[in-house]
Amino acid sequence: MKNKILEIKNLSVSFSGDNSGTENIKAVHNLNLDVYEDEILGIVGESGSGKTVTAYSVLGLVSEPPGITESGEILYRGADLRKLSFEEMRKYRGREISMIFQEPGTALNPVMTIKSQLYETFASHGKYTKDELREKAVELLKSTGIPDPEKRISDYPGSLSGGMQQRVMIAMALACNPSLLIADEPTTSLDVTVQAQILELIRKLKTEKKISSVILITHNMGIIAEMCDRVAVMYRGRILEQASVKNLFENPMNPYTKALLDSMPVLGKTADRELKPLPSETASGNKGCVFAGRCAQKKDICVLTEPELKLHSEEHYIRCHLYE
Repeated sequence: MKNKILEIKNLSVSFSGDNSGTENIKAVHNLNLDVYEDEILGIVGESGSGKTVTAYSVLGLVSEPPGITESGEILYRGADLRKLSFEEMRKYRGREISMIFQEPGTALNPVMTIKSQLYETFASHGKYTKDELREKAVELLKSTGIPDPEKRISDYPGSLSGGMQQRVMIAMALACNPSLLIADEPTTSLDVTVQAQILELIRKLKTEKKISSVILITHNMGIIAEMCDRVAVMYRGRILEQASVKNLFENPMNPYTKALLDSMPVLGKTADRELKPLPSETASGNKGCVFAGRCAQKKDICVLTEPELKLHSEEHYIRCHLYE
């Protein structure tokens, strides 16, 4: 049995409303999620489903205020990250858990060279000579497929393409050999060819054991099918379905999961398969299932009581009244 590298237990995160008395906005609600060693876990869902807030919570990057972590534990190899001081948490960021952010163009400092930003990452977790820093930085850039790294290391982010900037982000994330890599929409705003190259790079790094486990956050079910071992489907801060990728695609159960798959084109089948857009949102109240306002299969109980996430079959969890 594989060991858990990360356990998220009953995590709830809200954001405060404005000064007019608006209620806090719940971004993540009683989330439970495990990540095992030597796996790629996918988290998929539409924008606003709580994927990025979950990732930021792991690294303690949710600004408080306006963010409010109401409850929960985040255990990395048994250590509760939420109980660590700022200085103690810095020892985990980069060295144990690292992150590729959504937009490399905004995550990278535009007035610092690639060299300076990589050196800063190394220096925060060890002591090196200037020659050692340069050697390590060039080797990292080379491992991520950047051509002529000896020259590129002196460039500024603005002189690089989007794909090259993303490779620099990956190099920074791998600088201290983390065990867990969180990739938050790593192919956003990249063209299809570069997307494929970035995904192949992450897979290669995982195969070569340069990282142990990966959390891959995306809204693209095609990327989930290609890259992941397990997948959690999120909507409005909750996991609605969780299973192995094989089980999820062969036997999707939650109406939201089915709707995501129905809206996705399939190579070679699109001509005789009607794509169905997800239904628009309608009011569903605060008590019942969060997807009830968009669900064509809802029952009376769906708008009155929120279902729990329950084990339906081997490693297949489902949150839906249709299966109770």
